[in-house]
Amino acid sequence: MTETVLITGAAGFFGRHLAAMVARADAGSVVGVGRSEAVGSWTRFAVADMRDAAAVHRVVAAVHPTRVFHLAGLLRGSASELMAHNATPVPHLCEALAKTNPQARLVVVGSAAEYGAGRTDGAPTPENWPCQPVTPYGVSKLVATQLALAHGERLGLSVCVARPANLLGPGLRPELVVGSLVAQLAACQRAGQPAVVTVGDVHAQRDFLDVDDACRGLLMLARDTGSHRIVHLASGRCHSIRAVIELLQVVLGTTIEVRGEATLAVGASPAIVRLSTELAATALGFHASIPLRASLQRMWDAAMAVTATQAPR
Repeated sequence: MTETVLITGAAGFFGRHLAAMVARADAGSVVGVGRSEAVGSWTRFAVADMRDAAAVHRVVAAVHPTRVFHLAGLLRGSASELMAHNATPVPHLCEALAKTNPQARLVVVGSAAEYGAGRTDGAPTPENWPCQPVTPYGVSKLVATQLALAHGERLGLSVCVARPANLLGPGLRPELVVGSLVAQLAACQRAGQPAVVTVGDVHAQRDFLDVDDACRGLLMLARDTGSHRIVHLASGRCHSIRAVIELLQVVLGTTIEVRGEATLAVGASPAIVRLSTELAATALGFHASIPLRASLQRMWDAAMAVTATQAPR
């Protein structure tokens, strides 16, 4: 049977990389969904507001997808905006699939922010750890997870929630700390100035995962027939922001001056976020394969490619 893959939030950072990977696999047609027209690695693109139940039903009925990746949402905004964009669309999507193609596999992308502080003893946080989100974003993503699993069970759908670590890769948004570091360094390079960055807590530690590894994990989850409801996609290793800056110095071949403190990461985040990778390894055979330095190199190369296109001729 020919696969039809539907990706919501396809024009975003994660969605673009996922669409490109699916297209490279040549496994069927790829349909992207977003709030406005966009160019990317999809067979066709549908404009729809995922908060609008009727619009979601129209898209799903027209596409009749066999696999759905729900990536649409907001990272920043008021509590009500985050809830509207991150949680509200989930029941619409589940109900549309139940009506059109209940055999479709639905993979919803959650967030490590759903855990809040997670474990404080230094051990990895497992999937069954109690969720106590400390940010409006984390709350909205937890509600989305709960809605996806509850509606999936009620409607007899095959639903899984992927909770990825902090993603890295070409095109990462500058609102996120590593994306901001690369954007600031690229601006210094364009201006012919020394490498200087402004950043917040350099001691905060995060589990970073290359977006291509994350996409590979999503595709594994889409093919998985197990009963796993929530699965982490992570490297299982933590690096401080200071360590990231030190690796960027290696990538650039220069010393980076660190100044001030800027609010770049999602506020009120815990100092250390480390996700357990045991379930993904045993259930899917998933292991992160792209080292942190290689991810940072890819990001820098992409930033320099953009700089080259902007240079005066």
